[in-house]
Amino acid sequence: MILETYATFQAVICYRLAQQLWKLIPEFGPVCELISQRLSNRGKVLSGVEIHPAATIGRRFVLDHGFGTVIGETCDIGDDCYILSGVILGATGIANNRNGKRHPRLGNGVEIGSAARVLGPVVIGDDVFISPFCVITQDVPAHARVRIANQVQVLKPSRYTQVPLA
Repeated sequence: MILETYATFQAVICYRLAQQLWKLIPEFGPVCELISQRLSNRGKVLSGVEIHPAATIGRRFVLDHGFGTVIGETCDIGDDCYILSGVILGATGIANNRNGKRHPRLGNGVEIGSAARVLGPVVIGDDVFISPFCVITQDVPAHARVRIANQVQVLKPSRYTQVPLA
């Protein structure tokens, strides 16, 4: 019943299968890469969650209301992590990203609230709580709580239009 009703559980199952096939690429070649990418895409279609098959996710991973969540290729997630909807664990660049580690590493017991962004090869320590809508671009030590203190909108005039600054 759980497999049939919880889309995020289906996405994690698709990822787990895809990740096992991804590990076989050196031995069996591009066919494993193709099948793992298709399995990962199937999980995305079912749930709205995109998990790259090369990502590493530990045991007892919970993805709750995961629609819009993205977990990048070089991301490492520890055991007992809990992630809510719309979380992005991604790289800092849009195109022409460098090779190597580009995505975050989450320790064990990390909880991330809705719509948070953890960007770049940052390290998030064990038992960290990241509140919703936070943008993390620097390492966070273990046992920390990250929250938004305030939100500031910065307006910068475009070189094409004149926008009056208040």
